[in-house]
Amino acid sequence: MVTTQAQGKLATIHHRMPLLLDADETEEWLELDAGLPAWVTSTRREPEVEMYAVSPRVNSVRNNDPDLVRPIDAVEDQQRLF
Repeated sequence: MVTTQAQGKLATIHHRMPLLLDADETEEWLELDAGLPAWVTSTRREPEVEMYAVSPRVNSVRNNDPDLVRPIDAVEDQQRLF
């Protein structure tokens, strides 16, 4: 995973973030002969991300199910059904 300086909302939770590429940037990255394109180290646009609370169960590698990435309210509501 390639990381970069966090921007926008992501900077409120950590100083680094994954380098998120659009389709054109991905093509350019894959066609590199040598070196990094200037846009990798330049100021990037704020990524379009959605942030929400998730279950604390994400903190254990023993847990691996779809509920881990659902908003916590949705998970709690579903657990009340059973």
